[in-house]
Amino acid sequence: MAHGLAVASAGRELPTGDAVSDTADARPSLPYKAPDTGAAGDPDAVGASPPFPAKASDPSAASDLSAAGDPSAATDPDVVVAAFRAWLAGIDGADLGQGARLNVLSELERLKGASAAAQAKVTAAFARDAHEAALARCADADPRQVRAHTTRSVGSQVALARRDSPARADRLVGMANALVHEMPHTLAALSAGDTHEWGATLMVAGTAALTRHDRQHIDAHLGPQLAQLSGTAIDKAARRMAAQLDAAAIVARNDAAVASRRVSVRPAPDGMAYLTLLAPLKEAVAAYAALHAHAQSVTAGTAWTTPPGTPPAAR
Repeated sequence: MAHGLAVASAGRELPTGDAVSDTADARPSLPYKAPDTGAAGDPDAVGASPPFPAKASDPSAASDLSAAGDPSAATDPDVVVAAFRAWLAGIDGADLGQGARLNVLSELERLKGASAAAQAKVTAAFARDAHEAALARCADADPRQVRAHTTRSVGSQVALARRDSPARADRLVGMANALVHEMPHTLAALSAGDTHEWGATLMVAGTAALTRHDRQHIDAHLGPQLAQLSGTAIDKAARRMAAQLDAAAIVARNDAAVASRRVSVRPAPDGMAYLTLLAPLKEAVAAYAALHAHAQSVTAGTAWTTPPGTPPAAR
């Protein structure tokens, strides 16, 4: 972990010292290390070029690969990814030693981060070109309306591609734009598999209230350290640094969050249900304390009750 790093922004300077003091949240060092290189074509060598199958399980990918002759010669990213996905389905670790299995688990975890980074870059490019095409087609229309309509359309198409809800897809598009255009260090860590998609999400969310300039400072400071941080540590560090850089923006965000307070209920298995309260911390703690005290009195048989139908005046 780096020491003595300082970040200045518009005349403000972060205090020097450890960016993250919560050492308990740091990721433990692994007792093994996957090699970076391996013998090409050797399926047992960790880090070797993946021996793609002669054809992918996906019919369209299989035909494209057959036409190419050599799977490694395929140039279309979707074909290459489909072929790799088909090859990956055959990995079960049955013929590997325990150490090699842990190495494979580690590399697969890094692969998930790299995959998320690739999705972010593709999503940002898709959104950018969609907006540019829409503005070119509707040159006489209000640009704000065109952008709003295109944003909804992009979110819907990304939702279909990722098999997710439109609401979540909108958040994914926003996250992709933030990573690609404002947080290159976090994106680089994600591409290298040094952090996971949730860690990148926490970085984006923790700096959402800041200006582009301040967000880039936090990205430059924390991005290179993400490999050593857990999700909890990333969240704490990003929010703490954001408060140090622009406390007013954080206060304004907290005030705006009050407008989203609500109580909701949703079904759960076995005839149960979840009752959820989203409220300011003080009110939520008070509500929990009241419910907890009442539950204890009920289980102890000391709760004050009245027969059903008793008029309010008689209670």
